[in-house]
Amino acid sequence: MAGFCRGDRTRAGRSRQPGRPVKPAGPVGELDRGGQILRLAGRWQAAGLLPAGWQVRLPGEAEWEKAARGGLHLPEKVRLGAIGEIDLAEVNQLEAARENDMARRRYPWGDERDPDRANCDETGLNAISAVGCFPGGASPYGAEEMSGNVWEWTRSLWGKDLGNPDYKYPYDPVDGREDLAAGTDDHRVLRGGAFSGYDRNVRCAVRLGDSPYYRFRIIGFRLACQVTP
Repeated sequence: MAGFCRGDRTRAGRSRQPGRPVKPAGPVGELDRGGQILRLAGRWQAAGLLPAGWQVRLPGEAEWEKAARGGLHLPEKVRLGAIGEIDLAEVNQLEAARENDMARRRYPWGDERDPDRANCDETGLNAISAVGCFPGGASPYGAEEMSGNVWEWTRSLWGKDLGNPDYKYPYDPVDGREDLAAGTDDHRVLRGGAFSGYDRNVRCAVRLGDSPYYRFRIIGFRLACQVTP
């Protein structure tokens, strides 16, 4: 997810430092099956950015939503850093530190819509923005751009009919929606909304389905990291 940060947009919650223009790397389609993620992981490992024993993948839909809204419990402080610096025991202890009073929040930052916290239609940029332009829109875990900017692929299945998803809510992790061996005739779930969508369409609950072959400039992805089993 790359683009540029407009330096003339400096209201509350938005970075006051103009970002260096960053061109998008291009549309992404059929991510996992095409091997793009494996190649990216290989480049990160070669550069020392992904330590041995770690892997990257697309998040599942439930993982994406937890990253956007926070879990039922939240850490007292956000722990950000390079992958190799993360102490998993420390993270697990922090997770249960306090209750999340807004576990059903509408947006990553709270319940009130705010075009200064996410890149959506009302923001007026009409373009992809670089991560870091909207620090006021960070989720309880410190994840940025969860709302707006570009739709984000998940690895969860939507079903074969775009107009009527096979896998609805409430979420059931064992109903087949997390079948990693599913074919490309099953659409995948996208979350987060995009810069071209109205603020009501960048809520944490909004979901969309599309073919894993689909490519468009308003679709991108973020990766989840985990210790290799």
